[in-house]
Amino acid sequence: MNTTQFNTVVEDYADNLYRFVLGIVRIRAVAEDVVQESFSRVWENRRKVEPAKSKSYLFTIAYNLAISELRARNRRQSEDFSLTQLATQGSYNNLTEMIWQTLDTMSETQRSVIMLCDWEGYSYHEITQIMGLSLAQVKIYIHRTRNLLKERLQDEYRD
Repeated sequence: MNTTQFNTVVEDYADNLYRFVLGIVRIRAVAEDVVQESFSRVWENRRKVEPAKSKSYLFTIAYNLAISELRARNRRQSEDFSLTQLATQGSYNNLTEMIWQTLDTMSETQRSVIMLCDWEGYSYHEITQIMGLSLAQVKIYIHRTRNLLKERLQDEYRD
């Protein structure tokens, strides 16, 4: 990958990568750091990266860095604020908040898979490459996550 190709990768994927990482780490400054580090690692390994695979390579790096950051943060935190605690403090303000709160109850993997598929538009095959999961696992995660979101929406709007 040459400089021009790298610059194209940055222009094409920076916004999508940021949204993806922000959905995992949930803190803007941390997401920005993870995105920056991801692009730095792509640049450092540019001679090894095929331009056609740069997108998957970039998102794989970002995913791994974001998960590492979450694990480090979880080790540092002494208190756990669960969805149950948040729900008792008030009702959902809007649909987006309810969706995010539902996603927060899921595993990092489940949340990342559904974000890559439904928000970033990746194919199941691309998700398998980014996350290192089998195609069957990706399908199961997406199916279960969509069903859970559907149930929560139905419960919320029945009342």
